[in-house]
Amino acid sequence: MDAIRKDSEKFDAELWAELYTLRAAVKGPDGYTSWQDAAVDERMKRHAAERTLASKEAELAAREAEIARFQETLADLKWRVDDIRDRLLGGGTGHSVYGIDEWSEPAVNLRLASKKIDAALTKQPPTE
Repeated sequence: MDAIRKDSEKFDAELWAELYTLRAAVKGPDGYTSWQDAAVDERMKRHAAERTLASKEAELAAREAEIARFQETLADLKWRVDDIRDRLLGGGTGHSVYGIDEWSEPAVNLRLASKKIDAALTKQPPTE
């Protein structure tokens, strides 16, 4: 009977050790009941992060398209300002129909406007 009892106690100890090992293996990381709960939570967080990233990327693409349209508008405006200035000054002939020379206020203002547009297009501070 003692042999059976010793075997039974040994078996019980081994069984409890095995159960403890299995319990430790199944128990999830801190804050989670099981590894499955941790995995599901991680997937949900990753999915939310991927949605946020996709949203930010779409926002960035929209802003880049808006900047490109703005730069096209600025380039067109520069061409128009330069054209108006050239026409006011007589188109390079040196004779202005309007009596405006290179240093008159409208010509100077148009030249400054053109430089500021150039600076905006090249992202450099304007020079006067």
